[in-house]
Amino acid sequence: MNLSGNQFQLTRPKTTLTKTFKFPRVFDETATNADVYAEEIAPAVNASLRAGHSVSVIAFGARGTGKTQTTRAQEGVAMRAVDDIFASITDVHEAMVSVSALMSAVTPPVSSHMTGKQFTHEVLLDGMLPAGEGAEAYHGGLHVREHPRLGFYVEGLTEVAAHSPEECRALVARALDNFAAEEARVGLAPGAPLRVHCLVTFRVRTLAPGGLERVADVQVLDLAGWVRERPAPRGRKSAAAAQRPAGAVGEDMVVKAFLRIVGQLESMPGGHIPYRDSKLTRLLAPALGGTARCVLLMHVARDAYEETEAMLVLAATCARVSCSPVARAINYAEEIAVRRREASALLGASSPGAGGVPRAQDLAIELDSGQKRVRARDLLAAAELLERDAAAWAEVLERSAAFKLDGGAAAAAARVDRKPHRLKDVSTDSSVVSEESKSNKGAVAGGSCGNAGRACAVKDRAWEHSAPAAVPGGVEGGDDGKIAASAATSSARDADGAVGSEADFSARLAMLSVRRGSGSRIRAMS
Repeated sequence: MNLSGNQFQLTRPKTTLTKTFKFPRVFDETATNADVYAEEIAPAVNASLRAGHSVSVIAFGARGTGKTQTTRAQEGVAMRAVDDIFASITDVHEAMVSVSALMSAVTPPVSSHMTGKQFTHEVLLDGMLPAGEGAEAYHGGLHVREHPRLGFYVEGLTEVAAHSPEECRALVARALDNFAAEEARVGLAPGAPLRVHCLVTFRVRTLAPGGLERVADVQVLDLAGWVRERPAPRGRKSAAAAQRPAGAVGEDMVVKAFLRIVGQLESMPGGHIPYRDSKLTRLLAPALGGTARCVLLMHVARDAYEETEAMLVLAATCARVSCSPVARAINYAEEIAVRRREASALLGASSPGAGGVPRAQDLAIELDSGQKRVRARDLLAAAELLERDAAAWAEVLERSAAFKLDGGAAAAAARVDRKPHRLKDVSTDSSVVSEESKSNKGAVAGGSCGNAGRACAVKDRAWEHSAPAAVPGGVEGGDDGKIAASAATSSARDADGAVGSEADFSARLAMLSVRRGSGSRIRAMS
């Protein structure tokens, strides 16, 4: 590979075939992080924050090409962006900067009775919280939700407000340490991740004197190294396959989704874009889709022709994708007032209550309700949603104060991203319940139902029913589509962990009448 200015000349080994790639800016191996940030990253961050736009910096490339050094080093992009972010809010009436960190861990295959075998499993982990004990057994992860106005977000992700650049850098350093600890576990034990993608997000909220609130995100993403697996001689494993844990499939669903999205944006920008192929690409939808600014730092190596060629082709494809950043700005007080005034006009004098416009949940909709009443309820629901969004600023400050008070101990104790697999919790209880239910098969269900007598062992869930302890024997099944199932909760065990008496156990059984179509079956619940 020859580099001349901003142009690559790539020659295939043992041939004279040469390809040429030209880019706006190319940094060689002598460039420092300060050079890269000052020339490319800082102008993009400053321009985006002044306009109220979001910006994402994505580092991608083959393994060992310096992505982590560029983004997560002590003088990398994540640390250097802090000063520019706080400099952008010096002349603002009111502002808040918050930090969140997210890890997308690609784990080995997971076998489930619902979905069968999955090639890889993507788990979202909170980067602001340490792994703690038993981290090797995680199979839960955080969930991605979609807001009707704000788009995709991670439910339950820790977001901490920083009031100074020094405090912000300390939070970033905490997240980077957790990233490194999680990456150290890659491939060490069964259930450990195969790859870890690391994302740091700075959220900048500003409030103008008139009440206009702007929200802009600065994201720094370190995608795990891309590997093109070469075919191995017949009867032998490739080098990449030999390094995998037993039974693991080495495809990275996040990287594959990223490549598909870029290809689709370049070939069919107006068609369907598969953002939902992975959780992380959903969060990157604004940057990849064009509503936010995106800076792609492509890393290549001189001594790896195939990986370098693939990265240069991808970089050329990304350069042809255009974007039109959109600012996220809203005046909550005005928007809420407009919707409530319109709802009040639609309801007129018939609105219930003398205290003003009712809440959406108190506005009953009947079959003969007119379109005005339905429209008024929708407006009230939209106003209430905006009220909850307007309270996000205060909620972040409140949670941040609690996080700083105990160093995140309470958040780590109540975390939901690292939890044991639910299927593994149902062990001996399942067999005990099944044997007990088989003995009472005649009392549980009558008729000719093929699923009669089956019991579902459900842990950590409880239903409260007013049904008597004795079960009548005339429950229909089969043709009528009614199947009776017994649900046993974890409260069926006493303090010593042993099953109580038969009468005590029967008293805790509740009948669940599940209406299903003819010929349907009941699956085990988890």
